[in-house]
Amino acid sequence: MSKTIMLSRVICFAIILTALAYFNVKAGQYEEIREKNSETINRTKVQSVGNYKDGTYQGTGIGYGGPVTAELQVEKGHIKEMKIISAEKEDAAYYNMAIAVAERIVASDSPQVEAISGATFTSNGIKKMPCPKRRVRMKQWKNRHRIIRAIIQIGFFLLYSGAWAAAFGGVRYILGQIHLVEPIEFNGLVKTLAVLVLMTIIMGRFFCGYACAFGTLGDGVYGLSCWIQKNVLKRKKPFSFSKKTIIISQKIKYVLLAGILIFCFLGKYDLISSLDPWGTFSTITTGQFAFGTMKLGVVIFLFVLLGMALMERFFCQVLCPMGAIFAILPYLPMSVLRRNREACISGCALCEVKCPVKLALDPENNQLGECIQCGKCVDLCPKKHITFGIKKLKPTGMAAISLQTLLLAAGLIWAIYS
Repeated sequence: MSKTIMLSRVICFAIILTALAYFNVKAGQYEEIREKNSETINRTKVQSVGNYKDGTYQGTGIGYGGPVTAELQVEKGHIKEMKIISAEKEDAAYYNMAIAVAERIVASDSPQVEAISGATFTSNGIKKMPCPKRRVRMKQWKNRHRIIRAIIQIGFFLLYSGAWAAAFGGVRYILGQIHLVEPIEFNGLVKTLAVLVLMTIIMGRFFCGYACAFGTLGDGVYGLSCWIQKNVLKRKKPFSFSKKTIIISQKIKYVLLAGILIFCFLGKYDLISSLDPWGTFSTITTGQFAFGTMKLGVVIFLFVLLGMALMERFFCQVLCPMGAIFAILPYLPMSVLRRNREACISGCALCEVKCPVKLALDPENNQLGECIQCGKCVDLCPKKHITFGIKKLKPTGMAAISLQTLLLAAGLIWAIYS
């Protein structure tokens, strides 16, 4: 590889490290400002602690008979009390029935409760009055993590887009040498495979979530598809498959892996190489694409793109042979995401609903290898109690992300240039 290409990769990697350092400093500054400063809302000192900003909120809604004014108090991020201050023109019968909605709001810690049957107008008026301000910390950190992850993904896409293909090439090479009864050399393909396998065992599927070129492509295609569905097609929610369909489809990649391994072991991989969508993608990213010899591969690759548009991480979940290998590897306990089930909010399954692979983070779940460590569950958990095996190490914290990025990048640099 030329010195110019190597230098450009080093420069790009330095940019990634600079971005990580910048966000790390920003994160520290944000925490200092959050601890030292406060703001006043409706004459009450405000401090972000829970789901809402502490304070006293007043508002007026329209009930059945006229305006109704209420006051709502938030302490430690939760709604503590709600009381009606004025309802002079409200019908007494409807008012006495609807007052129970205030108790529901306090009990559920949310204005989003059902109206009282028989007093719907007054109930809705009370519900819409004081509007406590949501905490911004979770959203700010969620966006910051999303930006950091995007920067790392783009960086690895530009610098090491062939890492996946090289690792899979290592699998094919090893089986091919076994078929030929030839010695296995520790070449660049085998080194790349060794690095990714070792890193996956140590820190989970960080490569899949942050560094795989196919995964990055899938995230981009799915994001574009969601934007089109929302802004062009005017769909309220993007198209989605059922949880059962997704979980069943995840088994396809194991069958595909078994078939590929058999062809490689028998020395017949050339018979199916033209159907190879990852080979097509690799030739595109390396500038070696030739349509005439890869027509079937192009058709299958277009099918994969369609799947990526309709299912988040479609290739990773359904068709990726390396994903199948990574999923069955043993992981060190410190790299497995865990949650304190007892501390979860009753009926909350937000982590599982938003998870691309529909994974339930329970110790008895034998599908934990499907986790691609995208960090969505960590960002969205209202209790913030999803951690690694080492509880003090936050999965989406700057320390964990920086350490894993450095280790993976160092390993790939060694595999490519040694």
